[in-house]
Amino acid sequence: MSRGKILYGGPIDPGSTARHRMMALERIGYEVVPFNFADYLRGTGRIANFLYHRLLAGPAVDRLNRDFQRLAESSAPDFILVDKPIFLWPETVHSLSRTIAPIIQYNLDNPFGDMGEPGWRNLVAAIPAYDLHFVPREINIDDYKRAGARAVIRVPLAYEPTVHFPPPVDWGEDRRTIDVSFTGSPYDDRADFLTRLLTEHGIVADIRGDRWQRVLRPEIAARLYRGPSVQDGEYRQRFWDSKICLSFVTHANHDEVAHKSLEIAASGGFLMAEETEEHRAIFEAGKEAVFFTDLADCARLIREYLPQPDLRQRIAEAGRRRALAAGYSNDARMGHAFETVGKLLARK
Repeated sequence: MSRGKILYGGPIDPGSTARHRMMALERIGYEVVPFNFADYLRGTGRIANFLYHRLLAGPAVDRLNRDFQRLAESSAPDFILVDKPIFLWPETVHSLSRTIAPIIQYNLDNPFGDMGEPGWRNLVAAIPAYDLHFVPREINIDDYKRAGARAVIRVPLAYEPTVHFPPPVDWGEDRRTIDVSFTGSPYDDRADFLTRLLTEHGIVADIRGDRWQRVLRPEIAARLYRGPSVQDGEYRQRFWDSKICLSFVTHANHDEVAHKSLEIAASGGFLMAEETEEHRAIFEAGKEAVFFTDLADCARLIREYLPQPDLRQRIAEAGRRRALAAGYSNDARMGHAFETVGKLLARK
C-alpha cells in the first residue's frame, strides 16, 4: 500500500543524486510522479544553456513552469518535492502551495555560500513561499529562516545503496591498481593541494572529474589527470580500484562533511578525508576512516597506510558497517525526513 503520492521535480537524469533521492522515496513506499527539469534545457546548445543558468528566463523556463503546474494539477499529489529548483518562479511555488499540496524544497548546494555560482535568484526569492525546506548542513537552517522560511529541517547527506556497495568478497589488493585517487571537482584549493602532493611529496593522485584541465598546469595534468567525471558503476569502480580514496569538504559551500565520504565508505573503499568535526562524528578516526589536517599530514598518512593492505581493509570494512548501521543511506535519510513532513505538513 502506498504511503502517499509525491510529485518529484528536479534534475533527475540517470546518475544524479536527485534521481537517487527520488528512487529512495519509491523504495520506502511512496508513489512518485517524476518531472525532469533537465529535459527542458536538453538540446538548447552550450551558449543557450549558459544563459539560461544565469538569466533564469526564456522559453524553456516558461515551459518548465507551465508544465510543472499542469502536472501538479492533474496528478493531485499529497506532497510536492522539488530538488534544486532554480528555474521555478516564486509565483509558481506560491500557486502550488496554495492550491495543490504542501511543497518542499531540497537543495544539495548552498545559495548562501561563497561558491560565486549564478542562478540562485528565483530560489532565494521563493523561500517564503515553500511550506518546508530540507537542507543538508546545519548552518543553512538559520540562513533559510533569515530569508523568510516558514519551516526548515536538516536532512543530512546520504549514499545511494543501489550504487554504493562493496566489491565481491574476493576483491583483493591485486585488484586495487590505483594507489591514491580523487574523483570529483576542483573546488577550493584542491588543484594546488594535489599538485603540491606530487611536486613536494612525490605522491601521484589519480584524478577524474570535470574542469581539472582548466586549473592544472599542463605538465601536472599529464601526470595526474585521467579523464572526465564518471557516474554510478564507473564512479563506484574508482573506489574499488583505489588503495586510498581521498575526500575533501567544499569550504566555499561551508560544508563540514563530504558527500563523497559517505559514498566511499558505503562502497567499501578506504576513506582518507579532510578532518572536520562532523567527519569525526560520523566515522571513528583510525578505525572507520582516516582524517588529515593539512598537506603534510595527508602525505604522511598516505605513506603510513599505503604499505598496510590488511589494516586498510579492516578500516574500510568498519567504515562500511558504520554507514549501514547508522542509517547514512538515502532510504534512511528520506524516510526519516518524511516522518517529520507527515507531522508538520499533512493536510486533512
